This record gives sequence, C-alpha cells and structure tokens, in this order.
Amino acid sequence: MKTLEEVTYEAGRDALADQEALVAGIRQRTGTLLAAHALVASFLGATTIRAVGLHPLGWLAAAGFGYQALRRETAPRVTIMSRCSGLLSVLMIAQTLAWLSALAVDRSHGSAATPAD
Repeated sequence: MKTLEEVTYEAGRDALADQEALVAGIRQRTGTLLAAHALVASFLGATTIRAVGLHPLGWLAAAGFGYQALRRETAPRVTIMSRCSGLLSVLMIAQTLAWLSALAVDRSHGSAATPAD
C-alpha cells in the first residue's frame, strides 16, 4: 500500500506532466501562428501599401510589423531569461533535496536534540 507521501508525490508529478504537455502544445501552436502571420504579412503587406497607401487599417498593420520587429530584437534576451529561470528551478530543487538529505542523515544518526537530565 502506498503512503500518503507517495500518493501526493505521484499526483503532483502527474499534474506537472499534464501542465508541461499543455504548455508545449501552446508553444507549438504559437510558433505555427507566428510563422503563418509572417508569411501572410510579407506577401500582402507590401502589395496592399503599394495599391492603396497607408490609411488607418494600414497603420494598424504597420504597428504589427513594428511589434514583430521588436519581438525579433528581444528574442535573444527572452531566451537567456528563460534558460536562467530553468537553471534557477533546477538549483532550487537541488537545494530542497540537499535540505531533505541533511534532515534524513541527521535523523538516521540519532543526533536529534535530546533534553538534558
């Protein structure tokens, strides 16, 4: 029979796996959407501006191009920040495991504080 800790750990691990799959799916769909947007914008943007000039809808589309350029410019920094966040997560887990190990070693050696007689 599993202990409460084992059941809790497995439930948490399963929940994180589900969340990871959801985030991976969102990332994949977002990448596809951005690629499709870039393709459409590159073909239709210049043609539309040449044909009808820049009216209010054209300015809105130009703002989208500006956003896309800004995104490309900041992408390397975002990647670095994402990797740092992952590294910090790993370090936090390692720290927690080290604390738990220290507690386990302390208890196994029977060095828990005992009251003086």
